[in-house]
Amino acid sequence: DLLENHRILNDLIHKMDPGRVSAMANLFLLETDSPLVSLPDIRGYNLYYGWYVGEMEDNDAWFDDFHAKYPDTVIGLTEYGADAVITLQSPKPEKGDYTESYQALYHEYMLEMFAKRPYLWGTYCWNMFEFAAAGREDAGDPGKNHKGLITFDRKQKKDAFYIYKAWWSKEAFVHLCGKRYHDRIEEVTQVKAYSNQKEVTFLVDGKEVATQKGEHVFTIDVPICGIHKIEALVPGTNLRDEMEIARVSSPNPSYFASADKVRNWFDEKEEEPVEDNGYLSLNSTMGEIQAQPAGAIIIEKMMKQMQKKTAGGMGENVTISPAMQAMIARQPLRKLLQQGGMDLEGEEIKALSKALSKIRKG
Repeated sequence: DLLENHRILNDLIHKMDPGRVSAMANLFLLETDSPLVSLPDIRGYNLYYGWYVGEMEDNDAWFDDFHAKYPDTVIGLTEYGADAVITLQSPKPEKGDYTESYQALYHEYMLEMFAKRPYLWGTYCWNMFEFAAAGREDAGDPGKNHKGLITFDRKQKKDAFYIYKAWWSKEAFVHLCGKRYHDRIEEVTQVKAYSNQKEVTFLVDGKEVATQKGEHVFTIDVPICGIHKIEALVPGTNLRDEMEIARVSSPNPSYFASADKVRNWFDEKEEEPVEDNGYLSLNSTMGEIQAQPAGAIIIEKMMKQMQKKTAGGMGENVTISPAMQAMIARQPLRKLLQQGGMDLEGEEIKALSKALSKIRKG
């Protein structure tokens, strides 16, 4: 029995070391009133709102709801993160695009969220480094989990690394974001710096254009029409960073992956599917599919398979909460599959698409 086995483990921990606090990380699918959650001394959840499901703001709602329900109980965020392939860049980062830009925005948001909630006993970013993951096909770079703040070879720090340094490090610094986003097609581009200092000055082509006071994140908008040298410095110190950017007429193809792997910022948004619009497709929302009996059967089988594969089978037999079901229902199936690292050109997904195309919408 799953619960009894965890009771035995919890008792063993206290027997081996009476002074040690027991903790357990729970899958986000598990209801907060499950006896598994309250079994150890302190509670924790793995949540991926803003990446696999939902939006970044759903993290706030989840923790606020938990705190309202259990005001005297601390909670830990035992796993969270967003994938980023370091070559992928975007002026309009969004969930699921695998860009370095979105990953940085995600972690900016999460750190702000943590700071507002003192009842969090700990947070565990997934992950410091990219690591091997045989079953993944992320954005054209297979075999890796790209949630690391540092690349697989341990040589390149992604921009998101520096937002943690801005919050947590005492070593004075300033870092310009977007150095790998050299070729830009927008007329006015955002320039961003991270720093743990209270003031940052920006220069464009050697001329001071702005000085900002603030904390952690500093941004300005810069009109661009050629090649420009961008600098950020901390007044009264030797702290400085610089980069070069250039205005180009068309997107640099190295900044995006194939459309079947990610959603690129310049792709057409939410157009009607090529398939017969009277029938279901991968572009249908989970709610639309589940509203049809035949579609509900397909989704039920798919979800069981996904739960069985999740965390070595830990997701199997877990009841999905009504709030989570409602959130999933709003998502297009294609988007969920992409964010799950599924190969949309694979035979399994093609078969799924074919089966859906035979089911008429209500």
